[in-house]
Amino acid sequence: MTAPSAIVGDPSIHKAFLDSHVPFLREFSELQKLANRVWVTALQRYNQPLETEPQEEEVAKLSGLRLAQIIVFYLARASFDGLYDVFILVGNGRGFAAKMMLRVMYEHLVTASFIAANPEEAKRFDNHASIEKWKLWTRTLKVLPQVEDTVPAEEIAKLDQLQQQARTQLKSEICNKCGQPKTQAAWTRVAVDTMAEQVDTATGSSLANLYAPCYLMPTALMHPTPFGLESRLESTETDLIYKELPEHEGHDALLRGHGIALRLLKLMNCYFDLGFDTELDARWEAFPKIWGGALVDPPPVPEQEPQKDGSES
Repeated sequence: MTAPSAIVGDPSIHKAFLDSHVPFLREFSELQKLANRVWVTALQRYNQPLETEPQEEEVAKLSGLRLAQIIVFYLARASFDGLYDVFILVGNGRGFAAKMMLRVMYEHLVTASFIAANPEEAKRFDNHASIEKWKLWTRTLKVLPQVEDTVPAEEIAKLDQLQQQARTQLKSEICNKCGQPKTQAAWTRVAVDTMAEQVDTATGSSLANLYAPCYLMPTALMHPTPFGLESRLESTETDLIYKELPEHEGHDALLRGHGIALRLLKLMNCYFDLGFDTELDARWEAFPKIWGGALVDPPPVPEQEPQKDGSES
């Protein structure tokens, strides 16, 4: 007897999504084509051997730049993959889960943009991997101490040495007030919103404008917060209704995910000097036609002129 096949999602919900997002579905194909060309062209160009052997004093600089390029490239790839996840989730009525994915896309984009503007940060980012691996290893040992016998002792010793070196770098700055080394848990002391602001200042972008809808709101939904729970409920005169199919949230997540994807392709095109300006312009021009006039990068709101009596309107 053949076991019944599992059905993932609701076909009627999926069909309703496809029927209501025809313009985006057509554009998504074009977006994929451009993204694939970006990935392939960037790898081809920067995997070419150097025409001349670098001088000894240039090796360290080139190595650092190469590391930054690798990190920026794969952070961008990971961010774009998030759009696929948003697409699948929205197409199956999982609007809140789709909004959570915006944080993944946004954080990867901001970090890639920050390292692109500050390539010296690439080494600090890369070194932090040993700290993360060490935390995972020690936590695993607490629950399953027997796994220690499955990993060669020299590998564990090497990881321990690397994570201690990385932690030493994190404590390299001294607090002016107490005179003690500063400590931190993340690879950089610069928070996500500050990274976005610094990138905006350096490049003229507007990543900080996305911080609230693409980072704070998804974070509220990811964690058990009162605001996040309130967002899942609708209040009536007599009852509270849980949003089973949050279509508005899904629509908003897809719109914002699409915008983040275009921004990261622009980052790749500029950072790696790929020459896809015309193709990218076409994708940006299609965006407002799909999303009811919404812009990928809205102009800043002009400051109001003060009134004659000196007060603000």
